[in-house]
Amino acid sequence: AAFPVRGLGRNPLNYTLPPMQGFDVLTFLGSDAGATLVVTIALVALSVAIGMLWNSRVFLICAAIFYGVYIPLFTTFFTNGGGLATGLIGSLGYWVEQHGVRRGSQPWYYYLVINLPLYEFLPALGTLFAAGLGLRRLLARPAEPPAEAADPATPRRFPAIAFIGYWSVMALAAFSVAGEKMPWLTTHIVLP
Repeated sequence: AAFPVRGLGRNPLNYTLPPMQGFDVLTFLGSDAGATLVVTIALVALSVAIGMLWNSRVFLICAAIFYGVYIPLFTTFFTNGGGLATGLIGSLGYWVEQHGVRRGSQPWYYYLVINLPLYEFLPALGTLFAAGLGLRRLLARPAEPPAEAADPATPRRFPAIAFIGYWSVMALAAFSVAGEKMPWLTTHIVLP
């Protein structure tokens, strides 16, 4: 939600409401907190709708697991209700704010040339090895039959190698472009 709120010219880190006599809907919606709340509710509703259309049973199980972990941890075991907002919106909002500050003042190649080869060489070597095996396997496999010839009852396999490869490359690209480059952010790059 932090990106769309920022795109609307609002501050996703400002949760204070303007002074109001009673509850004024227009004043509330015109505030940073109101815009953040509306965008967050819209995005949650959209994700629930997509999840229910996709596979309602699996989606509800995944959502229960996620929120079963997220809510206790981000509310400090139910003692800080504001943690729901700061965890859901504020964490990314803070990182977006730091983009312009450029804490660390590292060059764009910081992760690719410095951090990965020096500190995360085993995941980097594993990634190169897996990428080589995946490309070899991709080039060696026969072409798939046309879509109309495929049996619709046969389940399609998830392209895990392509997904993880895309995730790896995009994480490296996104963190290399971002303004704040810190060593602890390397974890997000090597995770896939």
